[in-house]
Amino acid sequence: MSHFCEEMALPSGPVVAAFQPGDLGAPRRLCTRDELAFGGGGVIVADADHFYGHIVATGDLSGSYAVREDTELFFNAEIVRSDGILGAIGSSSLAPGHLSLGAMHAFAPLDNFGGALHGRLVLPTAIGVYQHGHPFGLDVGFTMAQPLVGRLYAHEDVTLFGQAVFGGGTGGLRGGVGVLAGVEWSAGKAFGLVGDVHAGFGYATAIDEVSIAPGFRFAGGKHFGAELSALVPVVGRARTPLAAADLRLSWRL
Repeated sequence: MSHFCEEMALPSGPVVAAFQPGDLGAPRRLCTRDELAFGGGGVIVADADHFYGHIVATGDLSGSYAVREDTELFFNAEIVRSDGILGAIGSSSLAPGHLSLGAMHAFAPLDNFGGALHGRLVLPTAIGVYQHGHPFGLDVGFTMAQPLVGRLYAHEDVTLFGQAVFGGGTGGLRGGVGVLAGVEWSAGKAFGLVGDVHAGFGYATAIDEVSIAPGFRFAGGKHFGAELSALVPVVGRARTPLAAADLRLSWRL
């Protein structure tokens, strides 16, 4: 993995901001790491024509463990999740959120290509959000990366994802696909930029959203890293989120 993955604390891969609970359907970086991270993020939905708003804010603890150089286990736990709906009938909750568990396996990179399979299970641990059903989420994807010029890399990801709800008379199954392409650049080991284009299809409508996703990355020494990123739709269905944002502070072990 050394061709694509340097031993440094600077974050790598696609942006980490995501729309779906528990990072369902989110892309995954190519590089394995032993790492712990704390993050804060949120999603805003607004539908002024129907007097509707939805605001979500989370505080997350995440981590990854490289079982081997090419295989990684990872998790993300929403330690606290604030979920509020604004409208004629509003509601709000403040409680632990979703827990997701996943794995990634990278293939030995060629001179100009690296790829990895990844998957994630999202468990229905957000007890304050879902009162009449228990949703389970699952995704499977393939991520890729190619060197361009110097410290400029391209990356792509295709992820299939779905959710099944059990109990409370609300059983249902739906799924979609997320497609991402972008580039990342680093100025040495202390600063980097990433820019992605993400599109979602089939989860609620034929075209769920097409979004731009910028990110700023920083590192201090061999262990500390930080990423500030956003996901902003430019095309979307009704009640597509206005934006998602994420700040994540990481410590490479």
